[in-house]
Amino acid sequence: MTHALKQREPDVKIGAAPGPLRVTSVDVLRGFVMFLMLFVNDVAGVEGAPKWMQHFHGKDGMTFVDLVFPAFLFIVGMSIPLALRARTARGEGRAKLTLHALLRVATLLVLGLFMVNMEQRDHATWRAGLFPTLVYAVAILACVRWPRMNLVLRGIGALGLAALAWAYHPAKGGWEHSWWGILGLIGWAYLVGFMVYLITGDRPAVLAGAVALLYALFMADRGGLFDDWALADFVSIGEALGTHTAITVGGILLTVIVQQQGTTARQRLLTALALGGAFALAAILLRRPWGINKNNATPAWGLWASAVTCWLWALFHVINDVRGWTLGWGFMRDLGRNALLAYLIAPLFASLLELTGINAYGDLGDKTVVGIIRSLALATVIMVIAALLYRRGVRTQI
Repeated sequence: MTHALKQREPDVKIGAAPGPLRVTSVDVLRGFVMFLMLFVNDVAGVEGAPKWMQHFHGKDGMTFVDLVFPAFLFIVGMSIPLALRARTARGEGRAKLTLHALLRVATLLVLGLFMVNMEQRDHATWRAGLFPTLVYAVAILACVRWPRMNLVLRGIGALGLAALAWAYHPAKGGWEHSWWGILGLIGWAYLVGFMVYLITGDRPAVLAGAVALLYALFMADRGGLFDDWALADFVSIGEALGTHTAITVGGILLTVIVQQQGTTARQRLLTALALGGAFALAAILLRRPWGINKNNATPAWGLWASAVTCWLWALFHVINDVRGWTLGWGFMRDLGRNALLAYLIAPLFASLLELTGINAYGDLGDKTVVGIIRSLALATVIMVIAALLYRRGVRTQI
């Protein structure tokens, strides 16, 4: 049996810098969750889609759709120790690591702001679909590493985003940061999760305490502790900085625990199952008074999502790391390695349809079964595109 979380998987990189530490199961899990995200985002526009394929709309409950975003946050956390150890092995100090993290967070927040404000723009001076098409196109240029013309294309992308920000005319005055968008929320959770790991290091007990404190942050927020804080007007303390970050730090905790010196494959599996069980038990105990609710980022929702993601990783760990079954997982794995690119391709496709006035794709969503097949097909096509681009050296790098 391979000690998968100790191994270095070959990875094609541009230039001579050593590649990052890659763990197949983490990449496949990220790809699986990204595929689901692409699917559920598109199937939301399908007429008559079954309720279990939609977000839960009540106050206490969830569907698998409500698990997709927090699962991605958990995987972001799992990746933090792997990425930081790889960079440290290349001789990068804390200052450089922190600068890189801040640049990544800034990029995600900027993209999130654009996505949140997309519906607020003044349509009077823009043809329908033109503004989002330009935003997603230059965002891809700015956030992707390109063979040969990397600096030129990324420079064009960055300047393009700046020009679009200058040209933006909101319908309601000023830029809106009400919830920062999915990418912005990932950015906030990554920032706090990175800081927690930088401070705590590979100490499971301290990380577990950090998870508890972050959920306590949500409770304190609901109790009104931060009502008068200026920060609360800028970002949701209890939700974005509390629950979302707790999920991310939970992912860090899993990686740190299963990477303990001398652990066997059996011990890693049992540890992941046990940690998932602990999250599930905590979710049951904390269901009241806030219930299970994605929109309110309640502790029970975050803990159930952490539990399910733990168990999913255990499954992929056995399949991909222990058994070494890689046949058929290549596209999913490489989608996981190019997740941001895939995430940007999907709305670029939608905005291009709006710009060109092509209604055929949208019309497929008028029939439930055909619409679901349409959404599965779109997710599959984007997965293949992102994976093939990754293999060509065109990959996300922020």
